[in-house]
Amino acid sequence: MNNEEIGGKKYSTWAYFKPLLFKDEEGTIPAGCPEDNNDFAKKGTTAYLKGRRIDPETKITTIIGVAKFENREDLTLAFKNSTLFMSISGWLCDPMGSEEDFEGSLCFSQEFNDRDALAQISLSGN
Repeated sequence: MNNEEIGGKKYSTWAYFKPLLFKDEEGTIPAGCPEDNNDFAKKGTTAYLKGRRIDPETKITTIIGVAKFENREDLTLAFKNSTLFMSISGWLCDPMGSEEDFEGSLCFSQEFNDRDALAQISLSGN
């Protein structure tokens, strides 16, 4: 994963994954980061990608799904021999909770709110 330029501004693709990267102190899970300025590429350490547990205070959680495709002839070129990561980040809403906290009937609202913004993980500019 390299840095991406969007609208003339450079963004770190690894910055998106940073809240989901965890150190493997024992060094049993092979992984790494391509950028020099990260906390995971230090000699002797590796990192892995995992979701976030439900925070009891904010109710924010992240689920990570990984799919690895083979190099088979019946797959389209886009999927051959590639790994796909899917990240779903959000918060758990109490349908009986307070509408001041964007809960209750607002659990099903299509409008983006402050609670949605807290759960969001975005690319960050360098």
